[in-house]
Amino acid sequence: MASSNAKPLLGPQWSAPTNCKPTAAALRKLDDDDRGRLDRVLSEPLEFIGHNSFHRIRTGAELFGAQVGSDQRARPWCNSAEVDWSGCTVPKRGTTLTATQEQQLFLRLNYARYRMTELIRSREGKPLTGRIASELLWWFRQAETAKCEIVRANVPLVLAMAKRTRLNSIDYAELISEGNMALLRSVDKFDCSRGFKFSTYACRAILKSFSRVAMRTSRYRSRFPTEFDPSLEKSDFTERQRVAHEKDCVVELRGI
Repeated sequence: MASSNAKPLLGPQWSAPTNCKPTAAALRKLDDDDRGRLDRVLSEPLEFIGHNSFHRIRTGAELFGAQVGSDQRARPWCNSAEVDWSGCTVPKRGTTLTATQEQQLFLRLNYARYRMTELIRSREGKPLTGRIASELLWWFRQAETAKCEIVRANVPLVLAMAKRTRLNSIDYAELISEGNMALLRSVDKFDCSRGFKFSTYACRAILKSFSRVAMRTSRYRSRFPTEFDPSLEKSDFTERQRVAHEKDCVVELRGI
């Protein structure tokens, strides 16, 4: 961990994919799921929102308690039951996060990503040992769990905003899908240190995504003004053959 007089760590921080690879011994200690997660961590860019408290040695214990690095086993990424995190209780589904709970979740998310970045940077150009790989996966699971809790608490925002926009000309499922994607991106970009509620930031992002859907639909309909009609896809070849056959029969009877 960096010392207290380290360079201020504020705002978005980004780290390119690393070239370090786990050793064969490290891979043998992991199951298939953890191998896939580790490959994802090492191959995708890491991004987190920095905070000055991340440089403090005691920050990990303040956010995660005594469990820091203690459990290396695979855990569910999203906990449906109530979770107690060092005095900050995350409510069950359907309830709203308080400002303190929300800030704690975002600090946990970004601190876990910060620790992942530091671990990867420390092994740049070196093989990844089993201990480092396990610690990396532990922080990865903490980040995913925190993100899942934030998303779960704010998913009703997407439904509420979709009902308020009243875009009847747009498919409702497409609107919800775009809103959910905007919510996920908002979690990654939100800086809790500025003192704003996440819902304020997320609502703006969701509305912008709805606007993009409306513009895309408008461009599509300017090129294809008619709606899809399944009846137009039905072939009338059999009917035309029957009519032609009846006419032939009538002509033949008149000749007889």
